[in-house]
Amino acid sequence: MKNSIEKSFPLFLFIISILIYFITANPGLGFTDSGELASVCVLLGIAHPTGYPLFTLLGHIWTFIPHSVPLIQILNYFAGFLTSLSAVFFYFALLELFKILDFNNANQDEEKNSNKWLALISGFIYAFALTVWGQAGAIEVYPLHILFINIILLFFLKSFNSKGKREHYLLLTAFLLGLSFTNHLTTVLLLPAILLLFLYPPNQEFLINKNKFQFLLLLIIPFVLSLTLYLFLPIRSSTLPDMNWGWVHRGLDKFLYHVQGKQYQVWMFSGENQR
Repeated sequence: MKNSIEKSFPLFLFIISILIYFITANPGLGFTDSGELASVCVLLGIAHPTGYPLFTLLGHIWTFIPHSVPLIQILNYFAGFLTSLSAVFFYFALLELFKILDFNNANQDEEKNSNKWLALISGFIYAFALTVWGQAGAIEVYPLHILFINIILLFFLKSFNSKGKREHYLLLTAFLLGLSFTNHLTTVLLLPAILLLFLYPPNQEFLINKNKFQFLLLLIIPFVLSLTLYLFLPIRSSTLPDMNWGWVHRGLDKFLYHVQGKQYQVWMFSGENQR
């Protein structure tokens, strides 16, 4: 009975969080880019740099869900759905982290169950932390971003706990990293830590050898493969949708300018104290 209850923790976390997210969702347009991004999802258009092709495609599919409320509210629910999923993946990622740390010497069932309770409590703290909850109320690219961050962390951590499938999980992690880049470029902030842990795994001696570098080169293949989703932008732009920021089909320079977010780079490393 106790084990069956603990098996339902992820579902319980998802249901409670999504219900509260839906109840507290914005009934109309949110701030900043919500109106534009909602229009892009409905019209399958091209958003402002960096284009967000994965978000656009998933958001467009979501609009086909039968509904009796305004479409903008349905898209706001999409944000809540993604954020709820991110809490579930956060829960599973924590369990994998506990295995690596051998948290509470979790080699016995009772201690493993205590880890599940700790992961559940942490999942709720995550779900209703101000920053995370703030992403769940209105359509934006960030709910999908935090979902991917947690999915990537889950499978990367699994690579340390599944020796027989380590390579498979690393290949999947590389593919997911590329997909996450097609949603938001701040995914790059994950790369230094992932690269360091790949070269210097937990509880192992620091060892860099030829095989590691060869496999690292192999990981580039699924990473680049998932990045090809960016080709959606010039293909769709060439059909002249109503939302067509940058008209990126006009040339390679227009496309690269868009996906690299060149127009925002003038603000990098700038702040109030820098004039």
